[in-house]
Amino acid sequence: MCTKSDCRPDEFRCSDGSCIPNSYRCDGIVHCLADEDDEQQCPCQLNEYTCLDQTCIDNDRVCDKYQDCLDGDDEQNCPDDCAKDQWMCDYGECIPISKLCDGNIDCSDDSSDERKCH
Repeated sequence: MCTKSDCRPDEFRCSDGSCIPNSYRCDGIVHCLADEDDEQQCPCQLNEYTCLDQTCIDNDRVCDKYQDCLDGDDEQNCPDDCAKDQWMCDYGECIPISKLCDGNIDCSDDSSDERKCH
């Protein structure tokens, strides 16, 4: 890292004035030590959900009955109930009742559809 008045076009300017290569921006490693601004306001990956506070969580953590985003927006506008001919897995996924206790795990995040069978 170097400190100078202007960064080159292929560099990112940290708030403390230091310059780092653009490739260091949003790489998951903090390079702007003063305020970590090289890892802020980074876009989420395709398999991630962008929370309202711009943090990223895995898509499979959306509507899983657990608040992962700071303000809970990952649990808003989720289906509350399954249709009458469906059963709700522990993590909120709905599967057809015919798949309950059929010997196959049909709930994608867990095996709750087969755990409660006698």
